[in-house]
Amino acid sequence: MKTSAFLIRALICFLLSLIPAKEFENRIYSARMTLRGVQAGANGVLIIETTSQEAAQKLHLELPDSNLSQMLGPLIPDSDGMVRKAGNTSPHLINYLGPPGTIPRCKWESGDCAIQNKLVLIDDSADDPAARLRTPWGEMSRAEILANDLHTLIQRRPIYEASWVERSLLTLAMIFLGALYIIHYPVLISAIAVSGTGIVMVIVLFQIAFHLFDIYIPSANIGGSLLLTYLVFTGYRLAFQENLQWRSVKQAQYLKELDQMKTNFLSLVSHDLKTPLAKIQAQVERMKREQSAPADLLESIENSNNELKHY
Repeated sequence: MKTSAFLIRALICFLLSLIPAKEFENRIYSARMTLRGVQAGANGVLIIETTSQEAAQKLHLELPDSNLSQMLGPLIPDSDGMVRKAGNTSPHLINYLGPPGTIPRCKWESGDCAIQNKLVLIDDSADDPAARLRTPWGEMSRAEILANDLHTLIQRRPIYEASWVERSLLTLAMIFLGALYIIHYPVLISAIAVSGTGIVMVIVLFQIAFHLFDIYIPSANIGGSLLLTYLVFTGYRLAFQENLQWRSVKQAQYLKELDQMKTNFLSLVSHDLKTPLAKIQAQVERMKREQSAPADLLESIENSNNELKHY
C-alpha cells in the first residue's frame, strides 16, 4: 500500500473515531466501577441519619483543609441522570467506595453515634426515595454521594480521566497497529489479531489501570477506532486483491489470444511451405528419372527438401 493511501485511510479512521459516544461511554464507566469492587477505608467519614433540626444545628462539618471546601462542590449529573462528577471550578470524578451502605452511618436518635475524629454529614432524606440519586453503584442519598466525594478529596484519590491528547494518541496507536495487522497478515488472522488487541487493551489493561491506579481511559472511541480500522483497511485490501485478480484474468486472456495467434501463424506458414516443397520434390524425382543431373546433387537437394518438410 502506498504511504499516501495508508495515511489518508488512517486519517479517515481517526476522524470517524471522534464521533461522540457519550451514552455508551457512561455505560462502560459504570461497568468498570462495578467490576472494580468495593474499596477499603471509609472510617474517617460518618453519615448520621436524623430529621431533627436541633441535631443538625449541633453537628456541622469542619474540614481539615480549607481547600476542600472549595473543591467539595455541587453534584453534576450526566446526560443519563447518573452522578459521576462533582466540583465547582474543576469538576472531578467521584471515587465511589462501593454500593449504598459502604459509608458508615448511624441514627442520631439511637444515641450511639461515635463522632470523635469523624467528618460528619447529616442525612435528613434517607427514607425519602424521591430524594435519591443514581450513581454507578445504584441509587444513593445526596449525603452518601457527598460522603464518597469527601472521602475522595481527603484521600486525594480522585479518578484521573485521560485527557483528549492522551486519548487521541492511544486512538492513533490502535489505528496504526490494526492497519499493520491487516496489511501483513491474512484476513482471518488479522481479524483475530484486531479482536485480541481490542480485548486485551480495552477490557483488560484499561480495567487494571482503573482498578490499581484510579486512571480512567474512555474506551468507546478507542475500541471503535479498531473496528473502523478493520472495516476500512480490510475493504481496501479486498478491493486491491480483486483488482489484482481482474488484472490476472485479463493477462491470462491476452496470453491465450497471443498463443492462438502463434498457432495460427505456424499453421499458415506450415501450409504455405508445403506447396513449394512438394514442387521441388516432384522436380527432383523427374530429374532422377531423366538422369539430367548428377546423382549426388539430386540426393543433396532431396535431403534438404525432406529436412524442410520435417520442420
